Amino acid sequence: MPMLSCSALLTLGLLATPPGPSGEPTRPGRSTSTEVASGHLDRRGPALEFDEAVGASAEAPALQRLDAAVEDKRRADAELPRLTQNPQLQVMPGGRLPPASDPGFELQTTLTQGWNLEGYGRERKKAARAETEVLAAEARALAMERR
Repeated sequence: MPMLSCSALLTLGLLATPPGPSGEPTRPGRSTSTEVASGHLDRRGPALEFDEAVGASAEAPALQRLDAAVEDKRRADAELPRLTQNPQLQVMPGGRLPPASDPGFELQTTLTQGWNLEGYGRERKKAARAETEVLAAEARALAMERR
């Protein structure tokens, strides 16, 4: 019998509503003055229809960032040079010593540009376009998944 009275007392204690800040018991569905002052009320906006929700999925931040990344990648791909090596500039300062007919300061410069006949530049552009298409396909898949 004592076990039954303890569980009944515990149940009644859990069901009782806690007092509000003024000492009055709060009622479900009513907000207290502190809730109003702190702005923690459950405020709901107008309901979205299904078509509006599907249309809004295209405006999701993750999808917009992925679309922007695809456009940035396309612009970067268009600026890729066909040459796979940079030009090299060599500057060699030095002095001519007395065995020379005219002793003094001497400066030699050389500019070289390497290239190959294997088509590496063309293949690099082709690989960059393929990467961009994969990124675009991921963006389309994410957009379809969200619909």
